[in-house]
Amino acid sequence: MSLSIRTSSILFLISAQIDTSNLAGVAASDLAIIAKAAQVSEDAETGTGGFNDAITAAGGTQTTAGTAFQNGKIKNKVLKLQTDVLRLQIEQAQGKSVWISQGPKLQH
Repeated sequence: MSLSIRTSSILFLISAQIDTSNLAGVAASDLAIIAKAAQVSEDAETGTGGFNDAITAAGGTQTTAGTAFQNGKIKNKVLKLQTDVLRLQIEQAQGKSVWISQGPKLQH
């Protein structure tokens, strides 16, 4: 559950430092931090010892602990998506060619 707290703190720190009204002016070092935050979020979900492993070790999402880890995983995924979108917006504002995948189709 500390993973969720850590990733939420990262997003707060990033949003407090980035002037979203001037994405073209974001420093390369700040953009690198944003890209790294997205990667850390991805690793926290799928990497060894991350949310997926924690959910499995807790007995799945049907347990209280597993549900708590699943909730953290969802918050972490939101962080990852927010940092990915912010990175793409900055790159586009700075004149870089941005390619966005359509991604997999969601099952209903």
